[in-house]
Amino acid sequence: MSLTVEQEAFISALFHEMYKKLCTIAYSALGSLMLAEEAVQEVFCIACKKPHAILSSRNPRGWLVRTLHYVVCNMKRTRTHQERLIAAAENEPRERIYRDDYTDVEYSDMLSEEEYRLFREVAVEQCSMREAAEERGISVEACKKRIQRIRRKLQLQFAEDRDA
Repeated sequence: MSLTVEQEAFISALFHEMYKKLCTIAYSALGSLMLAEEAVQEVFCIACKKPHAILSSRNPRGWLVRTLHYVVCNMKRTRTHQERLIAAAENEPRERIYRDDYTDVEYSDMLSEEEYRLFREVAVEQCSMREAAEERGISVEACKKRIQRIRRKLQLQFAEDRDA
């Protein structure tokens, strides 16, 4: 499947605009510039294979970041599997911890500032519901309900992007 001139121009413009940002995000997650560039290239390969998905997205930049998230997760999964095989062969267990640094870019434009702060505290920073509720001066149940609504809002957004 080849791209139309319009599709190619659109993806090319996104490439020039987002390449460095995506490399920075991927580098923070993977810890290697070479792997980061490989991940970003894979993202744009996917965009070229599925131009309808990115063109019909209400948030093409978010689509790229979300796709990068999946590519990075797959790369990490592969690396972890390889490391386990090597560790088993060497009889030395290894443990790696990866940071999830791209949530700011991925979710911040989908939620209001307050929703995003609450979501980040609970989902990413793993703050307890009690702590988040006390910080906002609301009950724990109200905090849980807000988190439910935020998750539902994100699910609907992802479903719209996927179906588009």
